[in-house]
Amino acid sequence: MDQPRLTEKSYVTLEQNVCPVCASSFDTGNLLLDRRLKPTFEHKTVTGWNLCPTCKARFDEGYVALVEIDAERTDFPATPNNAYRLGRIAHVRRRLAESFCPDLEATTALAWVDTESMNYLEETAKRAAEGWDGEK
Repeated sequence: MDQPRLTEKSYVTLEQNVCPVCASSFDTGNLLLDRRLKPTFEHKTVTGWNLCPTCKARFDEGYVALVEIDAERTDFPATPNNAYRLGRIAHVRRRLAESFCPDLEATTALAWVDTESMNYLEETAKRAAEGWDGEK
């Protein structure tokens, strides 16, 4: 008896989501079933965006993810589908994130920021680590 290959279609699939912060795929623990019992699914199927367990834990601890994007290559309003990510992510306390994004809602886990804002944040963090007292 031949074993089915993972590249063959099935009527059952493992559901996955993609994290809008770190862009990693993760299993949701749900099984999806084609009600017609036709082999239409791959082994895993991405159904939407949701925080991965790691980013969710950071959000629950009071952090907001600032995700760097290229403002010129991103259609606004930016969404996980159209944001042109540049790779840098900073998890910062909500109070600090609100200084970058004043309209941040309490349920918001991430904010899109430009390169200038990310550079400023990085420089400020370096100064703080060196014991900067506010003077050059």
